[in-house]
Amino acid sequence: GASSRGVLIGGLCGCLTSVYVAFFSNLSFYWPPIFGLFVTLIVGYGVSLLHGPPDPAQSALTFRQVMTRSEPVTESECLVAK
Repeated sequence: GASSRGVLIGGLCGCLTSVYVAFFSNLSFYWPPIFGLFVTLIVGYGVSLLHGPPDPAQSALTFRQVMTRSEPVTESECLVAK
């Protein structure tokens, strides 16, 4: 799965790639989002693989996991994930 670090770095690299292709190349206006998408996916996936799986304490605080709980998340659980 994707890590938050991989998503953030991949998105930034894809955005910068789109800006470069749009304003500093002679390619058609069709190409910036295509290059940006592929750079986002490749860099994000690579960083997520290098970063490794998330900490189990952080995985317990994803939206899906929190919404399936019958009891609310306590403050001590939030502090453990940091």
